[in-house]
Amino acid sequence: MVSLTVYDGANGIGGNKLYLEEKGKGVFLDFGKNFGKYGAFYEEFLRNRDTRGIHDLIYLDLVPKLNIYRPDLIPSDLSISQYPSLNVAAVLLSHAHMDHCGNIGMLRKDIPVVASPETIAIMKGMQDTASTSLEAETAYFSPRQPSDEMGLYLSSVATMNYQGRDFCCTKEPSEELTNFLSRKPGQDGRRAKKLEPGTCSFYDNNAYPFEISAHPVDHSIFGATAYILQGDTTVAYTGDFRLHGRNGDATRDFVKKAKEASVFITEGTRAGRNDSPDNEITS
Repeated sequence: MVSLTVYDGANGIGGNKLYLEEKGKGVFLDFGKNFGKYGAFYEEFLRNRDTRGIHDLIYLDLVPKLNIYRPDLIPSDLSISQYPSLNVAAVLLSHAHMDHCGNIGMLRKDIPVVASPETIAIMKGMQDTASTSLEAETAYFSPRQPSDEMGLYLSSVATMNYQGRDFCCTKEPSEELTNFLSRKPGQDGRRAKKLEPGTCSFYDNNAYPFEISAHPVDHSIFGATAYILQGDTTVAYTGDFRLHGRNGDATRDFVKKAKEASVFITEGTRAGRNDSPDNEITS
């Protein structure tokens, strides 16, 4: 039997963390940063203490209390062993907006990310040009270790290379993409840390608990993708999508294919306008 657990993203826009499971194994549909929840504690010049790893985020309920996070982000005064340890086969990422991908960097390295080539490239490019933070570590990360005797504070290890995440492309990855993922700007310096890339493969070559098909949709960022997952129950997940962009026909094609789904998951998106019947999505 298919089960769906909403760990974040309900009663708001963004921050989606939806776990779809069947027979003890599942996938996350996005793993985004919930800006609404973060805004209750942080603002422009008040940010999460990255030196405390996920400690603050767990105690403030800004990430789900689960045992699925990188061990190097867990300080000595935090235990997550009592939390559920989900059998996560992958994160199906809809697009590269931070409210959908912004907490991926905290996940264990062995959890791959399924996404379109455009989304993967955008995430890597954003990280290459962003200031260092946990939320920015979507494509690769710098391993951390305790910087004090009690193990309360964590810092990047200068002698350890950056670790690239494993990506599963919704299309056959190009040589240009794999090359882009294999290097970090500035790594050619004699003392500079290098990037040890993860794998980048076609997603059909991987084992998932569902039969997954990826469908391009139109959105305000390139590479937006919707998914249809077939198991005991067929589930369609839109991510963010729209009809009025240049790729609106791709959205319509997805909607036609999603009609057979028993469960349809979408964000707080208007399905149609009474005064504009041409823009309506009909079943």
